[in-house]
Amino acid sequence: MWNDWAGARATCLDCINELCWQVNQHLERHSRYQRPPGWADSTLAIVARWAANIHFDRKNGALIETTPALDALLMQSDIDGTLPMQWFSPPFDAQYLQLNRATAEHFRTLEDRAKGRWIEGIFCFVSRPGPSENRNEFITVIELMVVYASSDRGISTRLLRGPLLSPEETVMKWAEGILTPESGQRATYDDVLIKLINNMVKVFLYLGLKDARKEVNTEHSVALKRLAGVGPKKQAKLQRCMDSLYDRITVGPATAPAILPAPGATGIRAPHWRRGHFRAQPCGPARSSRKLIFVAPILIHAD
Repeated sequence: MWNDWAGARATCLDCINELCWQVNQHLERHSRYQRPPGWADSTLAIVARWAANIHFDRKNGALIETTPALDALLMQSDIDGTLPMQWFSPPFDAQYLQLNRATAEHFRTLEDRAKGRWIEGIFCFVSRPGPSENRNEFITVIELMVVYASSDRGISTRLLRGPLLSPEETVMKWAEGILTPESGQRATYDDVLIKLINNMVKVFLYLGLKDARKEVNTEHSVALKRLAGVGPKKQAKLQRCMDSLYDRITVGPATAPAILPAPGATGIRAPHWRRGHFRAQPCGPARSSRKLIFVAPILIHAD
């Protein structure tokens, strides 16, 4: 059954519904993220996290980590408001963006601090569950699951999902759309999630650049292969070491840019960032084409 979740049509929501049904078969099997009778928020969150992990594994997902230096650059950069979704391309059908703890503080509300919780990371799944209305092609659905950790080891999640109906739709309009309820009014906390999604989009845009810096580390996969070729004693030792190993893609430069003098500056000014931005740069014959460029922010120190 779980092999079904590896297909292009499979969604994370399908996996959550299946797990809920397996645990409590009184539910309608293909419900929309139902809460089984008597289940607390924490129970549903644990099942949702399990489902996301299964879906991630079945789709051979990639764990992505960013360097603190890249986080600093992206925090001081903006996305062109007219940038269309066709430029936003998650690198895999399943990925988990692990947040550095210092970066997670930027997406922490007063309520989060009071409850001792923070955003640990965000799953991003891409699927093509079926044809769109009045169209022959299959629609693309992007699902985001925000995962929270807490000081009491509790788990909470939030699943966001939305179809990609038009490649010309702007990235930010799509992000706001999946957070806007039917009433049309967005909760205050959703403003934080908009910033989180914005940060994730910037990471994926950066990964799409030709000169993006990334390092693929497969230490866990390598250890698994070694495990199959050693004796029982070495296997036990290697298994203990494997607890701290994991495959990952580390994205971004190792160091942040140095403080640079502002051109032509004569007065004394405090250090400040000149914000960077992702934008579509005209190029080609008669400047008729567009290519994505990233103008990095610069830390200015005029003295």
